[in-house]
Amino acid sequence: MVLIATGVVFIGVFCFVELVYWAQSKQRADIRARLNVIEETRTGDEVQEPISLPFRWRILRPLGKRMVIIFTGFLPANVKNGVERKLTQAGNPRGMRAGTFMTVVMVSGILLALAVFAAAFLLRVNLVIALLYSVAAAICTVIAAFLWLISAVSRRVGEIEQTLPDAIDLLVVSVEAGLGFDLALAKVTEKLQGSLTDEFRKTLQEMRMGKPRQTALRDLSRRVGSTHLSGFISMVIQGTQMGITIGQILRSQAEAMRTLRRQRLEAMIMKLPVKMVFPLVFCIFPALMIIIMGSAILQIMKVF
Repeated sequence: MVLIATGVVFIGVFCFVELVYWAQSKQRADIRARLNVIEETRTGDEVQEPISLPFRWRILRPLGKRMVIIFTGFLPANVKNGVERKLTQAGNPRGMRAGTFMTVVMVSGILLALAVFAAAFLLRVNLVIALLYSVAAAICTVIAAFLWLISAVSRRVGEIEQTLPDAIDLLVVSVEAGLGFDLALAKVTEKLQGSLTDEFRKTLQEMRMGKPRQTALRDLSRRVGSTHLSGFISMVIQGTQMGITIGQILRSQAEAMRTLRRQRLEAMIMKLPVKMVFPLVFCIFPALMIIIMGSAILQIMKVF
């Protein structure tokens, strides 16, 4: 039984490592496989083409796709849509979709549960307690994955909200210089870097493909999930519908965003004394006490 449990854990960990490696190197492997196919086609060796592909492409990639299809079939539609929305707001890290993300999470939970159960079995823990540990490990894996996703969304939204005032200022300058709103967005994508400019670039591509400006801006608001960006887009859409010039709208929004950024910085500054208490008490004060009282303690020890 010990050998069987060890073998199951080894096979599970091996499959999990290969799946994670496949998810991380998906884009690079796509390019390399296309180049291999082109090279084999140029040499005319059509019979050897499938065999010349790497092991990951011949075996692991189809296996990963089947696993994604199987695990995605068990997901409710609302859960899948919610995960897809969160991944979109996080910028689709590593190009993951909802099915791939949930498959990695569930496979990781299953493998970790098997590993915990095998370890508990080797340590001769009670069967019921071992099962409880396994279930707890699987639940912790799912919770950790969703906490990571929420953290990625929060970081990206914070980055976008930090860049938004500068982008609006550049929009104001561009519009007042005589450019239209679309050309001003293009100018922002040229001058700035970051997640916000990537989203503006996607919006411009959608408008060039024929999507109306208001629809593209609303899609941008839903894609990002930032309250400040949503308010800015709503003001732009409502102002253009009411006949207000785009320059006045952008100027007022630029002033509001600068005020909001100043208020946010003031709030962060007000929180600094509270945050400095813990490093002062646990790091700096003990070192000062050792330096100040160390010599006195040594003198007292010499006396006694």
